[in-house]
Amino acid sequence: MLRKFGWQTHNMFSGRTLQFYDFLRKEQLSLLEESDRRRAQLDTVEKVEAYARNMRKNFMEKTGGIPERNCPLDAHITKTVDMGNYVIENIIYKARQGVYVSASLYLPKGITAPSPAILFLSGHADTGRMSSRYQGVCQTLAEAGLIVFAPDPVGQGERLNFYDPEKREPAVKGATTQHDTCGIPSIAVGKFLQAYFLNEQFSAVDYMLTRPEIDPNRIGVTGCSGGGTQTLVTLACDDRIAAGAPVCFTSNRTEILYSNQSQDAEQIWPGCAVYGFDHYEPFIIFAPKPAVILAASADFFPIDGAVEVYEQCRKIYGLYGKEDNLRFAETNVCHGYAQPIAEKATDFFCEVFGVTRKHPANIKELPLDEIQATVTGSVNSEYADAVSFPDETAAIAAKLKKDRRSAQAKEWLWEKVQYARQPVPFRLKMADERTDTHANGYTGKSGIWWVQKQLAAFGVLISKGDNPEPLQDPVVIAIWGNGTKAILNHQDWIMTECEKGRQVLVVDLPGMGDLEQGRIWWPFEYRAGYGPMYKMCDDLIYMDDSMPAMQTYHLLRTIEMVKESLHVEDVSLYCDDQEGVYGIMAGYLTGVKREYGDNILTSVEETYILTQPHTYDNTLSYLIPGMLEYFDYDELMKE
Repeated sequence: MLRKFGWQTHNMFSGRTLQFYDFLRKEQLSLLEESDRRRAQLDTVEKVEAYARNMRKNFMEKTGGIPERNCPLDAHITKTVDMGNYVIENIIYKARQGVYVSASLYLPKGITAPSPAILFLSGHADTGRMSSRYQGVCQTLAEAGLIVFAPDPVGQGERLNFYDPEKREPAVKGATTQHDTCGIPSIAVGKFLQAYFLNEQFSAVDYMLTRPEIDPNRIGVTGCSGGGTQTLVTLACDDRIAAGAPVCFTSNRTEILYSNQSQDAEQIWPGCAVYGFDHYEPFIIFAPKPAVILAASADFFPIDGAVEVYEQCRKIYGLYGKEDNLRFAETNVCHGYAQPIAEKATDFFCEVFGVTRKHPANIKELPLDEIQATVTGSVNSEYADAVSFPDETAAIAAKLKKDRRSAQAKEWLWEKVQYARQPVPFRLKMADERTDTHANGYTGKSGIWWVQKQLAAFGVLISKGDNPEPLQDPVVIAIWGNGTKAILNHQDWIMTECEKGRQVLVVDLPGMGDLEQGRIWWPFEYRAGYGPMYKMCDDLIYMDDSMPAMQTYHLLRTIEMVKESLHVEDVSLYCDDQEGVYGIMAGYLTGVKREYGDNILTSVEETYILTQPHTYDNTLSYLIPGMLEYFDYDELMKE
């Protein structure tokens, strides 16, 4: 019946499908340029140290606060493997109550005094510390005479949150997917996965300090890719680290922004673009301790950014008279902790810690059952009191629900929705009657209007009749998934409303429907993890913002546009699908009447936190960081 209206596009307003990402990129670049200016003013040690204290404080607070280790380590060795020049102790300890960490300690033989040790942080290998590549790096360091402690990150190795003990395989495939399945829902309770990674890195160093073989003044850290992320963060946040070698991650936010890359959950650092935490900051905070940036020429993390970080931070080191303590080494390989990079890292740590290399690398990859610390391959299956990351998030959500700050919800939401917006006149452009679409006694008029500076929304206004009178009837604004592209899916409801004497304005907010953003990085689907909408949600969080808050603002502007530009006072909302939450919030804030379809998202807690494992479906588009402290959507629907 209304199929034609789903084809009614806005060709007269060409180029809008790129508008949202262009808008966000421009805003981020402005913030990044301001950070560059602040960094350029660090011309004394006193300024550097004050800046460093502020950066560390902001980073740790913005991630939701670092959880404390609320229990003893209770560490125990489960198995020892003799490797000739060293032994591997497979160990399990607790980072938090019920949170068991599997790890391996590579201990060179013949140690008679406290010796240097390296905390090895795994990147996104499904098998974590046990992957062949990472075993090779740890063995290279150990053969040189360095103690190595390698814990599994959450969601990797023996720490899978979703694991089938009967099949002895993950129920969720892939390390990054394990991270996202845990970390994205936790955003709703105000906790970012990075905070938990930091808790576990602190706990790893706590364990290292219990070992009499380890010199507490000579602890280094290294890791590649996701482990490179965590190496930078550890340099920034743990004073007990004496030397660092991040691999294949260091770049800068500007270069990464131009590469169009998305990041997984623990790499989403909230507000970092606003207060200025970039890849420079860990080295500024760490100065003047020795560090080396280990880069791969063919890395997908832009090496140009790594060079710039090195050159700028070397000047900071120069203020201390220790310019040569920061180094840079490029290797002509692809992304990954390749053996040539492992050799450079080993040489670096041996030099700065005063160790003469004992043996060349002799890689003997062990099968998983030899290097596992557990019998089952999963700490969560092995310990009856084990708590998974989703369990921790669910417990926080339950407490927030019990202590909900409902009285402050409206004030808090208004602040989020109005944050840093750039309103301009609507300047509604309605296509003339020559481009009206007619179908089965209904007429569709297309229009476009500004919701922010250089950011437009689009819609199709559907009325009963072939030549409807000027726009006098009440208007129902329809907000649902895929906007005007989904008109056919909702045609029965549209016709019913029009029969009641109403007009239906089906809205495409920026990035929706006919304004869907074109692909910007690799062939990921639009709504999927790492697709265009995910990337834009990331960018908004970096700017201390969120997609739901911004889209709710755009819908509020659309309500105002209908009243002001169409001269219609009787305006209501129809909300369906997950995108309908923007209507829930807009109606709650303004008192505009709203009705709901059968597929409306009613509860973040039920849909994304208690339903496990969570499957990503544009989820970041519906979560405001910390929202469950104040409301869940079903509670706003009652207001």
